[in-house]
Amino acid sequence: MIGYGTVLGNPDYDMSVFDFDSAGWDRHNAQAASAFIRGRHDKPFFLSYGMFNTHLNFPKASEEFDPDYVMAPFPMYDNRTNREQWAAYLTSAQIADECAGIVLNAIREAGLEDDTLVVFTTDHGLPFPRKKCSLFDTGIGVSLMLRTPQKLRKGEATDALVSHVDLFPTVCELAGLPKPDWLQGKSLLPVLQGTSESVRAAVFAEINHHVEYEPMRCVRSDRYKYIRNYGATAYLKPNLDTSEHRSFLLEHGFLNADKPREMLFDLYLDPVERENLAEDSRFADASALWPARSTNGWKRPAIRSLRATCRLNVEVLGAEHWAPNMRRRKWWTVRIVILGDFHLHPEQYEATQAAMEDIKMCRPDLIVPLGDFGSQGKIGTVNGLEEAEPFLRMPGATLRPILGNHDLERESGKGEQKKGTMQERFVRMFGLERPYGVMEFDDFRFFSPLRSRRAKIPATTCRKCSRRTSSSTG
Repeated sequence: MIGYGTVLGNPDYDMSVFDFDSAGWDRHNAQAASAFIRGRHDKPFFLSYGMFNTHLNFPKASEEFDPDYVMAPFPMYDNRTNREQWAAYLTSAQIADECAGIVLNAIREAGLEDDTLVVFTTDHGLPFPRKKCSLFDTGIGVSLMLRTPQKLRKGEATDALVSHVDLFPTVCELAGLPKPDWLQGKSLLPVLQGTSESVRAAVFAEINHHVEYEPMRCVRSDRYKYIRNYGATAYLKPNLDTSEHRSFLLEHGFLNADKPREMLFDLYLDPVERENLAEDSRFADASALWPARSTNGWKRPAIRSLRATCRLNVEVLGAEHWAPNMRRRKWWTVRIVILGDFHLHPEQYEATQAAMEDIKMCRPDLIVPLGDFGSQGKIGTVNGLEEAEPFLRMPGATLRPILGNHDLERESGKGEQKKGTMQERFVRMFGLERPYGVMEFDDFRFFSPLRSRRAKIPATTCRKCSRRTSSSTG
């Protein structure tokens, strides 16, 4: 638990083992939060209380939840193993409810209900495959409850599309504070006050990394959901939290299931997101899918096809649509794209091309490819760089490559390649007008447009070094 200046709870509590006493941990911290709330306060406070429940592993199922008389939620298969796990989850949720009640009771008994905004939310779906670490509604549909001092819409629910980025401007408006112009969200106050049914036409979500890198993006309107998968077309085992349900799925071939590059769902007719319409010719033109204008002025981007709608959320999340005040900022915004090791796989050329097309839509000012160019056997050679060049040029942005460790290994005494070969090729390949210097540290060289060569420097001083270089440094 954190506040402005206090860390509550027991920092020595042993969470190093997977099967620790999560119920005891959460109850202990709930009592610590309760004691803080009941204490004396000379100024407004912020308190964040987080619980381990309902994360795995769950506590032992309570006798109140008999596995013979519970049903696991979609898409969990109805068998004894999954029902037992679901009974354990319900027990975990009951503990979370108890702990939330301890905190809420403290607010009431301290006489702070009329002065306190309470936000209860979660950060992802249930910890099971096709839920957590997915962009299905079972993964991005999370709990959100607000209790305002004014008791706005007390006890009511709303079907409005809401994103977590909307909480910051909502808090600002409720507290009478100015909202920074860089906020991306929209205040939910019109929904809370009942003056509007919604403040947005669509919400956006992403996955980048859980245990392994799994880049995905989605845009969801009231009726349609579009998901773009930039990573593997199979599910990644490390990104599936360990559980009995996961073991059941893996035993029966879950990792052989296809995870398409693109998915489109009509949530009115297919709320469980099982019928993928991405290749359906009826939806080739996406302009009909997204509302032209929402109540907060969100505009449908100028798109010609479904595939342009959500590529990296660029057109929707860019300056023109998602942050309308961006162009009025007092500072200059530069869009820089960093590309990891540019290894190529001939069987994945099409996917690489699609990724570079998506990057082009970002309209980057600078692209920094992080070395080791080409496919197996060519990495670190001029041939590898030439193989990568067409892909690197596709976005049409300024390129400042960085030599990778394989590039350097071939130029470090093995005789495979003369030292400086890659640097010289960079200069000629990208039409650079001046000699380029190199920052070196162990097996790492930072390729930058310096006017003179630099001696070897510790990596920790690269930041300071960049401040001393001329304005031509990229």
